[in-house]
Amino acid sequence: MCLAHKDHDSYDGAFLQISVPDSAHNTNFCQMEWELIQRFADNTLPLPDMPDLEKFRQLDPVTVAYDKKHQRPKFHWRNMHVKQQRAIEAEIEKQVNSFFFNSAIADPDRYAQKELEKPWRTWKVDKKYFTDEEAIPLWKRRGRVVLRQLIVGV
Repeated sequence: MCLAHKDHDSYDGAFLQISVPDSAHNTNFCQMEWELIQRFADNTLPLPDMPDLEKFRQLDPVTVAYDKKHQRPKFHWRNMHVKQQRAIEAEIEKQVNSFFFNSAIADPDRYAQKELEKPWRTWKVDKKYFTDEEAIPLWKRRGRVVLRQLIVGV
């Protein structure tokens, strides 16, 4: 997907090329990316609540006010295991793949879905993802090895 300024003669270089996940031939993914860009560009709304943008939430005053008002956990996505984030992402992609954007645009009262405003209530941090060996921080795993080598000599 490519975006360019409408006055491209005056703003030479105001061009943005966006990689669309999965298949660029599936218009649903292009429309999902366009929705994300529109939401990101609207400075009257808080930043989209997604893992990639969590570290920037404290830099936007509108987002800070929204988070404080709605009692959003400061590190919701950072406290979540990556495997759980990937499972949520797969669930969203499945919904996007089967969503009829054209119907929602033509008759939004009937087909458009309400935006998920509080994902920390919908997707709570699930501790079952932290039971495997990969969930143990690398420094702890290496520390165990070093400690075992010091004590046992193996």
